This record gives sequence, structure tokens and C-alpha cells, in this order.
Amino acid sequence: IGEDRLRILRFFRFNAEYGHGAPDRSGLAACVAARSAIRSLSGERVRAELLRLLAAPRAPAMLAVMADTAILPEVLGLDAEVGPLAALAALEQTLGRAPDPLLRLASLLPPAADQAPPAAIGLADRLRLSLEEQRRLTAATAGPPFDRPVTAPDAVDIALYRLGPAPLADRLLLDWARAADPPDHPARTATLQAAARRPVPVMPVRGADVLALGVPPGPRVGRILAAFETWWLNSGLPQDLSAARRRLATLAAIN
Repeated sequence: IGEDRLRILRFFRFNAEYGHGAPDRSGLAACVAARSAIRSLSGERVRAELLRLLAAPRAPAMLAVMADTAILPEVLGLDAEVGPLAALAALEQTLGRAPDPLLRLASLLPPAADQAPPAAIGLADRLRLSLEEQRRLTAATAGPPFDRPVTAPDAVDIALYRLGPAPLADRLLLDWARAADPPDHPARTATLQAAARRPVPVMPVRGADVLALGVPPGPRVGRILAAFETWWLNSGLPQDLSAARRRLATLAAIN
């Protein structure tokens, strides 16, 4: 550890990948004693080691030890709740999904609605995540997957339209893990499968349809499309093109 402070993280990664039972006492004590040294490590090195640790078979158990010994806050720069990580790992195993280290990292963070600014932004900067990783982490922790009851017939379609298939799957899995529902929960399984199988809805009108009504190019076109989108989403995403164009004409006349 004196030669390379990253060995604190490697101690837990090696335990998570190859170990059995509790970690070596003297090794753990040395890591605890030197935990403040983690702050001096570069974000890039911490990121690489942490993501490998999160992908390991015993990651939930080792992250729990890191949390109990106050090492995890030194790594993340914030307090984390490790319960959802264990639940997510169980979900991945039951659903036949490979360990997803970035989603597991997201499971350590509270939903964005619970803090300002969102913890994902600070963590992404601390770990020097790539732009793609930062976007995924921020999107996954932005909030619950639905803004209406999941039992609503159009809930999955609206979420697919707003988020896209992959971000929706991330939010569904995180919401499932945080709720601590069993990995074989019928309703959550059906919702996740529906989100994977259903096509992403497409709004039936575009800017060209607004221009065809005689509206000149400019900000007004965007306002009319935004008003139409609100009506379309609140109406259950109807795909009748004739009815959609009639509604668009009505909105163009009043906007």
C-alpha cells in the first residue's frame, strides 16, 4: 500500500474475484488504516479498478465490507447504500444478464430527485468517466422509470418514447433493486420484457407537417410541435394520421 495506494482497491477486487469468506484481517486492517490515501489517486485509476471490482462475483459482499469500514465513501466521495447493489446482482443472475459494472455503480447512488445537484454528476467527474458513461449514469439515476402508474396501458410506450429502450431498462432494473422486490416478481418481469419487445413509438407528425399548414419557419413551429406532443402523450399515443393532422391544425390556429 505504501508503494501503490491503489492496492487498497485491489485487495477488495481480488477478494471479490477469487476469495472465499471474510477478507484477511491484517490486510483489511492495513486498508482501513490507509483509507484516506485513496483521495490522492487519479480518477482514471480508481475508475478502472472500481469497475473491475463491481463486475466481480462477490462484489456485493466486498462493497458491504468497504461501506462498513468507511472505505467506500473515500472511493466515491459520498455515502452509498449497498443494499440495492446486492439486489441488482441477484436480479442479473435470475434474469440471465451479465454483470453490468456501470449499472451496479448507479445502484450505489440515490435517485437524482433526492439531491441537488445529482450525485451522478459529481461521481462521473471524480472517476473521470467517459461522456457516454456519464450520460448513462446520469440517465439511470434520474428518477423512476414511469411518470404515471405502471398499470396504465400506455405507461411502457410513453417511457419508451421519452427514454429509449436501453435507458428504460436501466431505470426498470434500478427501481426493481431499490424496491427489494424478489428477482422473480411477475409484474416487474413482465414490464421489463414488454419494454424490450415493444417498438419505440413515433410521433405521427413532424415539422414538415406544421410548415404544410402555412406556418412560417421559426420558433412557432417548435411551440406547435411541443403542444401536439403534450396532447399526443396525454391521449395515449394515437397513431391515426388523419386525426393527428386535424389536431395539429387546431393547435396551429391557437399557438
